[in-house]
Amino acid sequence: MSAEAVVREATRPDVAAVVPIWAELMEIHARLDPFFTCCEDAAERFAEYIVGNITKDNWHVLVAEADGQVVGYLQGSIETCPPILATQRYGNVHDMAVTAAYRRRGVGRKLVRQALAWFRSQGVTRFEVSMSIHNRTARAFWQSLGFEPYLQSAFVQHDVLRPSS
Repeated sequence: MSAEAVVREATRPDVAAVVPIWAELMEIHARLDPFFTCCEDAAERFAEYIVGNITKDNWHVLVAEADGQVVGYLQGSIETCPPILATQRYGNVHDMAVTAAYRRRGVGRKLVRQALAWFRSQGVTRFEVSMSIHNRTARAFWQSLGFEPYLQSAFVQHDVLRPSS
């Protein structure tokens, strides 16, 4: 664990190394909130999903390599805003994860910086990311990069909807 991480565009062969990092992320999320518990074939589905994203023009998938192995990834896309807004497009970071052994070593920051540089090169100047309110580590990480909360989502399970008064 001595080499500094290098960030580059992901390729199809990288997917096999990305899936376990994604699974590690999902295990963390499932411990924070059971909603994130994955289905039985989630790894295969995620592999297909990320392979598809690698080939899309409006998506950017990155990997971080250190010591000869993939130690992190980020995938983001350019999204279109509703036509009523002055801002027409924004960059959306869908997910990013760094394997436990390489966290707190600047790998996540490198991934984000390179993703934001790509978004800017595409003429996008607004960047968004969603995270679980239960994931304090993620919230602190993104806020340390200047990301600020601006929306709050809410949910209800169908069977617990309160009747109106």
